[in-house]
Amino acid sequence: MPGGVIGTDQVTANGTASVAWTGLAPATSYAWVVSAKSADGGEAVAQPAVFRTARGVPVVTATSTPVAWGTAARVTVTVDAAPAPVTGTVELREGTTVRGSAALSGGTATFTLPVGLAGGTHTLTAAYSGSEHLDPARATVTVTVDLPAAWSASTVYGSGDRVTYQGRVFTASWYSKNNKPGDPYGPWQELAMTEAGVAIWTPSRVFDGGDVAEHEGKRWRARWYTRNQRPGDPYGPWERVG
Repeated sequence: MPGGVIGTDQVTANGTASVAWTGLAPATSYAWVVSAKSADGGEAVAQPAVFRTARGVPVVTATSTPVAWGTAARVTVTVDAAPAPVTGTVELREGTTVRGSAALSGGTATFTLPVGLAGGTHTLTAAYSGSEHLDPARATVTVTVDLPAAWSASTVYGSGDRVTYQGRVFTASWYSKNNKPGDPYGPWQELAMTEAGVAIWTPSRVFDGGDVAEHEGKRWRARWYTRNQRPGDPYGPWERVG
């Protein structure tokens, strides 16, 4: 730190004086010298005193905006410890599942969560690793994945409309009113996916040639248009790909 006068103060009747040294960086060593002048011009100089400041305590904030089911949510983590520079990494966890780890850039890290995250709320913890100058710190954030509105018998639905029925997501293939989702040949297709966004086979969903779906832990590719034909039949529309 550049040299200079930190401050001055008059000595009180009991022989004390005080000066505040502000703006010190955390986890940094400093040295200062105290000198005293008497009324007749005499001066006494003490030996330099060396000390080290404690590591700073950063403030971690994590934010997220609600998203619709089937859309990847994002979490932005900010670490602030002004005036100290912020370096290090942030790890994002949901319970014991690590959702990502990233180095801070300008005090910020952004995470994109899996597109197939289940509907509802997810509580995540952002843990800052700390640095030479800063202590570790953490913050929690709630990520909300909104399911479509509940299916209603009295509502008119058009192609592409989505609803939630018995906790599952369906999309309308054509005009529908008072057609309860679940019929494998009806107007509703059940949409399901893995966290990674791979389609999960359901009886009512339409698959075209080349579409890939998971079923019972295996991955399949449709040879041609298919609906309500379970993967596994060697003469059927599905071929095993993984």
